[in-house]
Amino acid sequence: MSELLFEGDNRLFHKKTGLFDNNQKATNDTNSKNSSDIPLIKKSTVFQEIQEEIRREHVLPGAGHPMHTGKALSRYNFAIYCSGVLALISIGFCVVEHECLLKYGQDEHSDYRLLILGCHLLTTIALAINIVITNKCWIWWRKTLGLIGIHDDLINTKTWKIMILEIALNFISPMPFFYKVQYEDYYYVDGETVRLQLNTMLMLLMVIIRIYHAKRCYLISTEFMTDRANRVCPIYGVRNGYRYCIRAVFKKNPFVFCYANYAFYTIVFGYMFYHIENEANDGNIGRPYFTFQNSVWCSFITMTTVGYGDFYPKTILGRFLGYCSAFVGVALESLVILSFQTGFLLRNAELSAYIMLDSLRKKEKLKERAGRMLVAQYRLQHSTEKTRSKYLKKLRLCFIA
Repeated sequence: MSELLFEGDNRLFHKKTGLFDNNQKATNDTNSKNSSDIPLIKKSTVFQEIQEEIRREHVLPGAGHPMHTGKALSRYNFAIYCSGVLALISIGFCVVEHECLLKYGQDEHSDYRLLILGCHLLTTIALAINIVITNKCWIWWRKTLGLIGIHDDLINTKTWKIMILEIALNFISPMPFFYKVQYEDYYYVDGETVRLQLNTMLMLLMVIIRIYHAKRCYLISTEFMTDRANRVCPIYGVRNGYRYCIRAVFKKNPFVFCYANYAFYTIVFGYMFYHIENEANDGNIGRPYFTFQNSVWCSFITMTTVGYGDFYPKTILGRFLGYCSAFVGVALESLVILSFQTGFLLRNAELSAYIMLDSLRKKEKLKERAGRMLVAQYRLQHSTEKTRSKYLKKLRLCFIA
């Protein structure tokens, strides 16, 4: 039965569309259907049937079953792990190529450097393809949860916009056709102009952008992004995602979270300082190497906002990197302060115990004062003229103390 007539309402209701037909009336005319042929059903009894029928038509069969959602989540996690591995491999190719540039110069071993950049480009293309696969796995996983319809895809869910933006950001990296392209950078110490490789700046941006791949791989390995978490969180009205996972990890181990990120970003920014300032100092002006140890020290001092001034960036790109490291350091320091503040707060049970112990302490102190006052009053009554002033003083101290 595709049409129903509700009790007290002669409008026809189409179950397939889920809409009322205001123009078509259930009358006895020849152009309309006979209302006696249409069953009268109460609105309150038919809504569940209609909702279940619409769900069967638009929701993936078996949606919500743990077996289907578990398989879909495993595919999605595997795609994320593949993205993390490809991102790390491409970063490794760029690091090896730039180490060859610092050690042998621009002209020596140019063929090997071009080969390494070509491998990096192929890895980046594979990463872009894997990003598309990851988003498709995410759509399929949402279908198995019953959160989106069976006919939804990357287009009508607007996921393609985020996917295109992610692919474009991941293509910001050193390329073989930028092999000999250089740009001028101002050297603030001597007022000279130095020429740096464009791929050096692209490598800096690539490392900053692709850090999220490693972070995402860590988050999906926690217990807050498992299939069980996806079943438990909706019970409490919580949307299980990366934002919730970051908050949960910080809540579980706040100090480990802060200090691990501090060490990670110190090494990353220190290594980028090492490459940028080395190329400017040694390759163009002949100053001694900005060693890796000094670079990590400069990164640490910048992130902690101490700024001794013994090592500092002297190029525009290096100063931009210093700004980024200082911004990240201030954010992490605020989290550390917040962790200390919340770490010394008492829980509800601890606060109740503290209030009880404090009240007992005050009660004992009050008993002691009352006892001293009774003793002083008794001695005052049995005192002589010579000792009266002494006992009056003790009695007065009972009210002051």
